[in-house]
Amino acid sequence: MIDEKIGRTIEEYEERIEGFFRKKINNIEDIEDLTQDAIIAVIQSYSRFQSRSLISTWIYGICRNVLNSYFYKKTRDRKNPGFADKEEAGLLEKTLLKIAIDRLPPRFETIYDLFYVKKYSIKEIGKLLEKPEGTIKYYLYELRGRIKRYYNENG
Repeated sequence: MIDEKIGRTIEEYEERIEGFFRKKINNIEDIEDLTQDAIIAVIQSYSRFQSRSLISTWIYGICRNVLNSYFYKKTRDRKNPGFADKEEAGLLEKTLLKIAIDRLPPRFETIYDLFYVKKYSIKEIGKLLEKPEGTIKYYLYELRGRIKRYYNENG
């Protein structure tokens, strides 16, 4: 049975908890699941709350932990998607990467090729393309972000 004080706290924070996940994730089913997981975690650990911080800070800490677990599981599942054969899983990864690279603007394709395929240093790429090293670092950062977004959307 849920204590009345816990019940009031959950009632007060349920929408805020859902809003926290809504800002971080787009999938409504996952938002609902994570909201429920966070509420259950709050209920289960409520007796350990020690008032050293605000209750809202404590609850958002629980939400962050639930969200981190969600992302960890998602990453782990992507790395091991349940293929019987590791070669098949590797082929899927390579195919996704190839598609992601093919969708990049030309300057990012060039940076990818020089840095990851031909193994040029940032300094060498900068000289070759006549760009400052900081610009090359930014391009690599942006390149990784674009590939990561493609994986998240299509992986």
